[in-house]
Amino acid sequence: LEQTYSIMCNDRQAVSEMIGYIIEQGHRDIGIVTGLIDSIPYRERLMGYHQTLLKYGIPLNPAYIKIGDWEFESGRKMVKALMRESRPPTAIFAMNDLMAAGVIDGAVELGISVPEELSVVGFDNREFSRFYSPKLTTIAPPLYEIGVTAAEALFELTEGRVPRQPIKKLDCRLIKRETVWSIS
Repeated sequence: LEQTYSIMCNDRQAVSEMIGYIIEQGHRDIGIVTGLIDSIPYRERLMGYHQTLLKYGIPLNPAYIKIGDWEFESGRKMVKALMRESRPPTAIFAMNDLMAAGVIDGAVELGISVPEELSVVGFDNREFSRFYSPKLTTIAPPLYEIGVTAAEALFELTEGRVPRQPIKKLDCRLIKRETVWSIS
């Protein structure tokens, strides 16, 4: 069998840091809008969410997990479903910035102010996230480092050398902007 090599961001670590940050702001009711369930980022990000809730002693509420499709419209629809819960969340993590933008727009349609009444966070640090209103708190994957590390591994392989790590996960960075409020 040939070896498979992979260089990616550490989704689980990144989401754990993000959810920990939200919890430290006083939030205990945290909803999540996921991407499609057949992807590695979905699994890793959901595990980061779940493990961090456990770490802080917060029970997982299945009603707070809404399946999206990585698109803006699913974020807009899922925030409406989350806010209909008997105890709606005070914060929502969308698994990408596009869905997070949809969550913000859907909240505004419901008359809910972000961040004063609902904190919203995303993932990807897409170009628009710093220009959105309010500016989106998000996770920045190390895209440049992923490219350099992948190129180095490819270079090693073309020279007949085996890369030191067949699977390498690089840490992401939490970008704190304007969409998280403290309720502590």
